[in-house]
Order: sequence, then structure tokens, then C-alpha cells
Amino acid sequence: MNTEFDGSRHVGKVFSQYWDTPLLIEPHQSQSLEYGEVLKRAIALDDWLISEGYGAGEPIRIAPTNSSIPLTVYLGALLSDRLVYAIDPSRGEQDISEMLDIADGERLLTDDPSLIDREDAIQLTPIEPVDMAKSEAVNKLTEANSSDPFLVTFTSGTTGTPKGVLHNFDNFVHASLRFGERFDFSPSDTFYHTLPMGYMAGILNALVLPLCHGSEIVVGKRTSAATAAQFFEPTAEAGVSVFWLTPTILRMLLQLCSGPYDGADSAVGCVATEPLPADLQEEFEAEFEIDLYETYGLSETLFITTEYPGDGGNRTGVGPTLPDVDLKLEADGELLVDAPWLFLDYVNRDGTITEGHTYRTGDIGEVRDGTVHITGRKKDLIVRNGINISPTRIEEVLLTFSSVSGAAVFGRETDNVGERVIAVVEADGESVRKQTLQQEIVDELGTDHRPDDIVLVDDLPRTDDDSVDYDAVRIRVAEV
Repeated sequence: MNTEFDGSRHVGKVFSQYWDTPLLIEPHQSQSLEYGEVLKRAIALDDWLISEGYGAGEPIRIAPTNSSIPLTVYLGALLSDRLVYAIDPSRGEQDISEMLDIADGERLLTDDPSLIDREDAIQLTPIEPVDMAKSEAVNKLTEANSSDPFLVTFTSGTTGTPKGVLHNFDNFVHASLRFGERFDFSPSDTFYHTLPMGYMAGILNALVLPLCHGSEIVVGKRTSAATAAQFFEPTAEAGVSVFWLTPTILRMLLQLCSGPYDGADSAVGCVATEPLPADLQEEFEAEFEIDLYETYGLSETLFITTEYPGDGGNRTGVGPTLPDVDLKLEADGELLVDAPWLFLDYVNRDGTITEGHTYRTGDIGEVRDGTVHITGRKKDLIVRNGINISPTRIEEVLLTFSSVSGAAVFGRETDNVGERVIAVVEADGESVRKQTLQQEIVDELGTDHRPDDIVLVDDLPRTDDDSVDYDAVRIRVAEV
């Protein structure tokens, strides 16, 4: 599926219409930037890069912390026809080294203290805006080639080696508009951005999505155990109406903050990156009075499905597919996705867009009453005694326990019955018993799904987007 779509023209109209209204608000910097100011700074990026030694068209490698600057760089790269490689500075030293090996370029723009002393580092600082009339500035944006390669973000491969996922700007805008239609996002909305700005979700979900709808963005500090207690401090006064959250963030907020949220009426929380347990959703909604909606997408596919307020009260699974998305099921249950905004290629290996731009997600699922349900990962299916076992189903049962904050289930090859089922559980060891967990799994899923071993740990290793790092989990419990 492929259609003509001009993302730069759409965004140009947004900038023209909301030129004098706030786009980026930084409470911790006491700063607010209007749409016009952001665009004029983006236009100035090219000259600034050249003054720092960049050649014309030289790609940009950026590892930013959360601030107003990254959006300026991403838009400036579009205007100057430069490819951007976005890197999350919180990734480990080995991952960052591998990403930089993949990324073209000689320099690294960063304001992260852990990277600024590198020999190739250039300090990422606010850029002075050009002196340019509104009509001329907007015209530059509308004429930008948004169908050319625009941005590479990195995602972990099955071997643990980062993969560079390449998109053009049209993909980001098209997916954002279709997603926004589900929620009727508009200039009256204010988004809260606490996701990493060098990672796909932090760029698409919390920068491009609100930008496409003329909304405001409140830039907060990246959510972590150190910042979670202050999560809501800037939100009520700013009237935040849209939050992007993960299950890990939800758990931190329940532990460190108290509700209800007293900001915008009818605030919504979009939840991404990993399955949302029903009991966690219920507890969070009851405490903070923010309705949660689970979404589904991948770095390669961008937005694919979402729950949403107008879905007739259907709050199960990850919602129906977005307009323009064609989803099929293989015989083994694997989800195949076709959409106008699929990724262009992997930059460090052959792409997997095949069969007329259909993407094999590797996720196992089903569609019931028009709603998509993710039941597991194809590569993660465990075969024991000839029975296919879904690790995701076991994890979902484990996560129903209030004392369990995370779970990772995987198979380990044996010589006789196939694979042993290993369940690694992040839990309070004082209040949970392995036997109780085992029995609940058997009661819910049957004896075929009973884990051979349950390992209790204080914390599970996680990736930069708060998903469980399964490779690291396997290494940690290799001797079990």
C-alpha cells in the first residue's frame, strides 16, 4: 500500500496558522517558544552546523537530553536535506559505539554529560533564530522534500545488535494524523513529553504527533526513579491533557505520587512499549482519574492500532487498526502489516519489507470483534512436548499479582521434551511464593503452561524504552 502524501506541506500549514502560539514549553527553564520561533531556529541550523565544521548535506548524529533543542534539530535537518541518526544517550557504551559505527558522519551533537567529553562531540546548544518574514519561513518548510530519507532511529535486533530503522518525514506525519483522528487531537490539547528524545517514541509520539495537530508540548525531565516523584509538578498549571506513558512509568507514579490529577478535564494517557496489565490500568485510573488507552506499533511500522475514547467502550486488546492500515494474520497467527508509512529500509542490513510492502511483525495475535489482541512473539513461542506455549500469556498472569512488577518468560532447549519454561519474576520476595504463582498459571492457562522454573529477582534489566531486556535476562539466569 502506498499513497502520495506531502508531510512538509501539512506541517507548513500548521506553522502558518499557529505562528504566534506556544509550541514548546520548558517549565524547568522558564521558557516558552512559539511555533514561529521554533521554525526560525530550525532554518538557522544549517549555518550553525557549517560554522561547527559540518559539510553541506553531512548527516547529523545526535544524542540529546530532553529540551526544546532536539525538535529544532529534526526540523532543521528536514529543511537542509540532512539525514539524522538519533541516539538515546542512556544506552550503554557498547550500544552507542555500535550505533555510531552504523551512522554516517564524523561528529556527535550532544548535551549529555556522559558523552560531551568525547573527541567527536559538539556541544548541543540553543540556536539563534534567523531574521526572516513569516511567509518566507513557512515557504521554506512547505517546499522541503519530505519524501527523502529523514531520520534513523535504533532498535535492538534479535541478536542484540542495534538496527537502524530509516523513515522519511512523510511517514511520521501521515501516521500521526491517522492516530490523532482517533482522539480528535487539536490545538486545544497540551502534550507532556518525558520520553527520551533520541528514541522513536520520544520523536514520533511526543514531538511530531502534537506538532501535526497544532498542539502545545510541555517538555519535562525524562521519567526515571529519580524524577518520578516530581512528574506531575508542571502539568496541572500547564493544563496537560495528553500523557505518553509506559507500564513502568505507571508503576513508579503509583508508588511515588498521589492523585487525583487536577489538570485538564478528561485527560488521557496513551500507553506504549509493552503490554498494559488490566489491574495496573484500573489502579492508575482510579488513583489519578486519567483514562488510559493502550497502543501498538513498532519502530518499523509506527502507529498501527490504538484503543480510543470513541470505540464504543471497547477497552480490550490494543484496539482496532488505524485508517489506511491493512492487517493480516498468517496461519501461525503472525501479524502482517501494510500501511503507507512503513519504514524505508534498515541502514545496516537488508530490509524485511516484502510481499508488496507487507511487514512481518514477528508478533502473534488475533482479531476479535475488530480489536487486535497481541498474544506473543513468534520468535518467543516455546515448544514443549509438542505444545506451543505463549510466554506473553504466562507473563500476563504473573502481572496480575500486586507484588509482581515485571516478568520475563522464555524457553530453554533440552535434549528430551523440547524447551523448559523459565519465568523470571520481578517481585517483593517477602510477599510472593513461587508455589502460588505456579498454581495461578495452571488455574488460568492449564498445566501445559506451568513454568519449569520460577526465578525471583529484585529488578529486571530493561531497555531505554522501559521494555524488558530479554537478552540480558537470559544472561543473568543462565545457570538456572
